[in-house]
Amino acid sequence: MTIVYLDIDDEITSAASRIRASEGTRVAIVLPAGSRLGTSRMNFRLLAREAAVHGRQLAVVCPEASTRALAASAGLPVHASVLDYEAALERTGSGDTPGSGPAPVSLAASRAPDAGTPAVDVAPGAGAPRSAGSSAPRAAGVAPEPGVHRSLPVAREPEAAAGDRFARGGGRAAGGRGARLVGFGLAGVVVLALLVAAVILLPSASILVVVRPEPLGPIRLVVTADPAAGAADPGAGLVPAKRITFPLSASGTFPASGTKVTETQATGAVRWQNCDPTRSYRIPGGTIVRTPAGTGFAIDETVFLPVAILSGNPPVITCQVRDVTVTATRAGEAGNVAAGAITVVPAAYNSVVIRVVNPAPTSGGSRTEAPLVSDKDVAGAWNELVARLDEQLSAVVADPAQIPAGMVAVAGTASRTDPVPSVERASLVGQEAAMFELALSATGSVTVVDPAAVEAVGEARLRAAVPPGYRLVEGSAHVDLGAATAAGEGAGIPVSATARIVREVDPAAIRAAVAGQPVDEARRAVAGYGEVTISTWPAWVTTVPTLDFRLEVTVRAETSGADGPAPSAAPAAPAGSSLP
Repeated sequence: MTIVYLDIDDEITSAASRIRASEGTRVAIVLPAGSRLGTSRMNFRLLAREAAVHGRQLAVVCPEASTRALAASAGLPVHASVLDYEAALERTGSGDTPGSGPAPVSLAASRAPDAGTPAVDVAPGAGAPRSAGSSAPRAAGVAPEPGVHRSLPVAREPEAAAGDRFARGGGRAAGGRGARLVGFGLAGVVVLALLVAAVILLPSASILVVVRPEPLGPIRLVVTADPAAGAADPGAGLVPAKRITFPLSASGTFPASGTKVTETQATGAVRWQNCDPTRSYRIPGGTIVRTPAGTGFAIDETVFLPVAILSGNPPVITCQVRDVTVTATRAGEAGNVAAGAITVVPAAYNSVVIRVVNPAPTSGGSRTEAPLVSDKDVAGAWNELVARLDEQLSAVVADPAQIPAGMVAVAGTASRTDPVPSVERASLVGQEAAMFELALSATGSVTVVDPAAVEAVGEARLRAAVPPGYRLVEGSAHVDLGAATAAGEGAGIPVSATARIVREVDPAAIRAAVAGQPVDEARRAVAGYGEVTISTWPAWVTTVPTLDFRLEVTVRAETSGADGPAPSAAPAAPAGSSLP
């Protein structure tokens, strides 16, 4: 024997599956008052057919007379309570052997006192209703089905016959009254026990909804770091920055590549001779005489040569002689020539009668060289020192010791003032020296920003982007800072922010969506919330209970994604590091 308790909202599909799953051949379905199944005679006809197909003898237990009437009209035995059903089984002494069962309950017994005519049992294969002294035909429209007891109305017996039956049972009435009172007491105890068992054994269900995190982002923006800003403004993507300054200096000793050349011209004297008795000559100053090798000398002044004297017989010519100083036309040692080396007169003069010679060597011709600082040397030294200043600027920007703690330098904003030399640049040019010294100094500056402030703007944008009905998974925010772009003394810092979010699920909404639904439909109804597991007890229960204390709903939000744990927040940049 199997007793199946149905909920008020259970459908016929749930009742049919419960009948199929029952172990005994005798099955009683217990319907509560107002049951949805009890509203249609067709439901009971379908259940009767389902029981017959699977070899089950089905009875209906319901406190409502109208529901019992519908079940009886479909040919099913009916009872007002489980106690009545069990008492019927005891009276017949039936077990779970196929073909045996409790005595059918008449339709009249299931109705109100004035419900109508008495009913008789129609056993399968009986062929005619069983009634004393009556051969009433089967009820119209009710065809017997194998394995199903039916109760059919019959004509009332004549009052006399009824009186005789009462008279025959009168002798037993007094003795049976006490037994009935004891039976009622035992029935009350059984009903109470059944109620307690119902509370303990009524179908229950538990629903676990695991809400998985979903990705949020990436959210991309450019955060402006401005030294003029007083406070951060996440909505505007603005953070304050600071401008720091530091000294720069570079010096060195550099070689002079220029040369100072000092040259002197050789000097001496030449003797002019005029052997022409016919005329005198005036040799202008600056006239150049040469050595046969071509070394020229210019006479320092004009020379007058008188006419040569012709005397005696035979005649003798006495040449006229004049000495004059000369200077070599080219400086250097080439002008130092030996005595008698200067012999070539200009072509304008007749070299037969006009002659020249140096009685003594010429001397004083020289050439000396000395190192000299040139403009090119100073320019090269200047450029080298400026490059050193720029290298020093970059080194300071990248040096953690030079940057305030907790800040990072925006390398693109680094700058310096114009260099100031230790000596005037023009004063170095022309110095006769093999080496010279030069030093430059300047002031460097760079914009520094707190990376935590930039990351806070990215995280604030993430929180603002969380859709309604979701919440941010704490610790899942990840903010990446890109290469900064300088804008004057400020900077634009690209930010890419990602996080994970989970849906906020109200267990009451889950309960409202699944109560009274078949398990499969309930699972589909809440599938959008996450991974859903629905467990029922007993295992054959196919409908989610409607009673709150029989339905447990648990919502668990996972804090890690399907691909692994959620990323932690991006670590702050170490003190002194710089942004590109």
